[in-house]
Amino acid sequence: MGDFVIRKSDGVPTYNFATAVDDYLMNISHVLRSQEHIPNTFCQVLVLEALSARIPQYVHFPLLLNEDRSKISKRDGALYIGEYKDMGYLKEAVLNFIVLLGWNPKDGQEFLTIDEMIEKFSLENINNSNVVFDFKKLDWYNGHYIRKKV
Repeated sequence: MGDFVIRKSDGVPTYNFATAVDDYLMNISHVLRSQEHIPNTFCQVLVLEALSARIPQYVHFPLLLNEDRSKISKRDGALYIGEYKDMGYLKEAVLNFIVLLGWNPKDGQEFLTIDEMIEKFSLENINNSNVVFDFKKLDWYNGHYIRKKV
């Protein structure tokens, strides 16, 4: 792999260095993030090894895509989580929808309470394929939770 930069010419630490040091200082045990961070993992592990630090368990989720299959990006108008509430989505619907993006419970249950999400979640059931953020499906979940309130 060779040497890599840990500090920019202006003195600011690079992402890979700062993230590894932060994880070390906060005693992070698990890092769950997008597949696009897989290349970063190698640099971060090297930094942690140099610090004689415990290496967290790294888990990489599939990419989250727009309906046109392009990568969702904050630079391209991705919504801030608070905007969903402003758009009329119930928190139960958003949580239920998001937890099932890239993961599924073994029993195939589609509607989960927060307690069930916590109880049933396992890293083994993370999908390998990228997932599409489908607003029609989110609307469907929202409709379910709205009807439950009535």
